[in-house]
Amino acid sequence: MTRQASRSAFFAILLTGAAAAAAGQTDELVRTLQMEPGGRLELDNFNGETTVTGVDGDELTIRATKRLVGPESAEELDRVEIRIEERGGRVVVEPRYRRSFLQSLGNLFGGASPRVAVDFTVTVPRRAGVTIDSFAGDVAVEGVEGETRVDVFSGDVRLRAVESQRVAVETFSGSVTFDGAFADDGRYEFESYSGDVHLSIPEGSGFEIVAESFSGKLRSGFPIRIGAGERAGETAVVFGQGSRSLRGVAAGGGARVTLSTFSGDLSIDADALEIDLVAER
Repeated sequence: MTRQASRSAFFAILLTGAAAAAAGQTDELVRTLQMEPGGRLELDNFNGETTVTGVDGDELTIRATKRLVGPESAEELDRVEIRIEERGGRVVVEPRYRRSFLQSLGNLFGGASPRVAVDFTVTVPRRAGVTIDSFAGDVAVEGVEGETRVDVFSGDVRLRAVESQRVAVETFSGSVTFDGAFADDGRYEFESYSGDVHLSIPEGSGFEIVAESFSGKLRSGFPIRIGAGERAGETAVVFGQGSRSLRGVAAGGGARVTLSTFSGDLSIDADALEIDLVAER
């Protein structure tokens, strides 16, 4: 190897090492607030993982960890501001990206994407409401009892030990998993365009279900009586040609549950018996 080639290889190694070191850099913010009874957390994240856990007490603790995505300069971390605002009984949290002029031009022409991801780890009073809106990144919610809403474009959603009366989850690209109990007068909506939806609920739970999937099946460990009211026992066909749908009641009814996916399977409980959804003819 010539001296020039050796020098080039040496600097290439230095640059690669510097890029790797930069990519591993993080910046963290931690803030604790007192939350009013009946308050709500509203968290809007563009890129990064989000974890929310319900705890006893009235304290809301937000831990936001900024990390570089790819071989970017550590200065990019400073371009992201974590905004936390108290608005009445709501606490609104969101990262704001301050872009340079060139980055703004790239974004204008569709070529730019955030170079920093923000991972949120939040503990919230158990009975507080939770609303999460995320573009890219998995979302996990555990141990909450307040109204829960999660909307994700790309990422899996996992809800564990959730005992809310009102739950609404939607993801475009990802799976949805719910592990919790239904309230008798509760309403639960789970939707994924290109992923599976799985519910794990206590044995003997009663609910009314509406399920639809264009190309999937419903698997249930609970006996489901097809139809409702005077049409009980008959197939309720309410969707367009090519769709597959089911309406039914389990254990005398109770909570209202809606499951929907375009290209995925729907399942209730881990040990499930397969049921074909009925296609309109």
